[in-house]
Amino acid sequence: MRRVRTHTNPLKRFSIEVPDWPNVFEDPKLPFALEFGSSKGEFLIRHAELFPKMNILGTEIRLPLVSSVKEKIKSLGLGNAHILYGNIANRIEDFIPCGRIDRVYIFFPDPWPKKRHFKRRLITSELLLKLSQFMQKDSGIFIRTDHYSLFDSIMSACNSVSNSFVISEEPSLPIISAWEEHCLRTDRHFNKIYLKRI
Repeated sequence: MRRVRTHTNPLKRFSIEVPDWPNVFEDPKLPFALEFGSSKGEFLIRHAELFPKMNILGTEIRLPLVSSVKEKIKSLGLGNAHILYGNIANRIEDFIPCGRIDRVYIFFPDPWPKKRHFKRRLITSELLLKLSQFMQKDSGIFIRTDHYSLFDSIMSACNSVSNSFVISEEPSLPIISAWEEHCLRTDRHFNKIYLKRI
C-alpha cells in the first residue's frame, strides 16, 4: 500500500452514496455500532468478530485505508461489518440501517492543533446532539484522545450537551484500538471519556 497521509481535511466534499443495507449487512435490523475514523480497521474487524449479533459501520477519509479494510472484511466473510469512505458527520441520519445507534466509537481523532484548523475537529456539541437524536437511554459514546488541547475541547463539547448525555464510568470493552494498545505499550498518557445517553 502506498503511503497514506496522516492529516486529511475532513471538511473536503465527498459524495457518499447510501448503501443498500441488505447488500451490506446480513441482518440490517441488528443493534448498530458506529466508528468514526476506522484507520486500518483493526478495531472494526475485531468488534465484528466478538459481537456477531451487532452490526458495525466504520468511516474513514483516507481512501487507500478504506479499500484495504473492505478487502479484509470480504476475506473474513464478515456479514456484520462495513466501512464507508468519507465524513458522515453531517448526514448521520442517512447511515443508520436499523434507525438507532447503540454504540459510538471515536478513538484518537485528529487533534488539528493549529487554531486555524479547529473547525476541522470532529467532536463538537453539534455532532453530539446529532448523535443523541438516534441513541436510546443508556446507549453510549466511547472516546479516546492523547492530546491535551483536544481533550479540553472535547470536555467542553460534552459539558454543553448535559441535557442529553452524562459523563459516566465506561462499560468494560474486551477490545482496544491499535493506537490505544500503542499508548499502553509505550506508557503514553491518554484520556478516556464515556458519554451515556440519558
